[in-house]
Amino acid sequence: MEFAILSWLLIKHYFFDYFVQTKYQFSDKHQYGGPGGMQHAALHGLGTVGVLWYFMGWETAALFGFLDAVMHYHIDYIKSSSMFKANPPLTPNQQQYWIMHGLDQMAHGLTYILIVWLFTNL
Repeated sequence: MEFAILSWLLIKHYFFDYFVQTKYQFSDKHQYGGPGGMQHAALHGLGTVGVLWYFMGWETAALFGFLDAVMHYHIDYIKSSSMFKANPPLTPNQQQYWIMHGLDQMAHGLTYILIVWLFTNL
């Protein structure tokens, strides 16, 4: 069951980061409290609730969805603000951009591993 949960969370992540995310959600992630970034993180949290609801009660799924939204928001903020504040700001044609992007994606994956671990060990 743990492998299935982790797999669905990763699929959910890909879907919400690459298909659902809009320019509005992307544009202000570097500003703490920016509404677009908060909307993006909230959608991730709701997606996590949707995935987990199949495997556990909705209250537990909602708790983990909230955890995911909070973690997702802060991971994205740290990445985006670091890339934006670089002088000059990082662009996709720079290696550092891809290092930061990969670190961001790994942190999200580790969040899902944490959620699965918490569910199975608490």
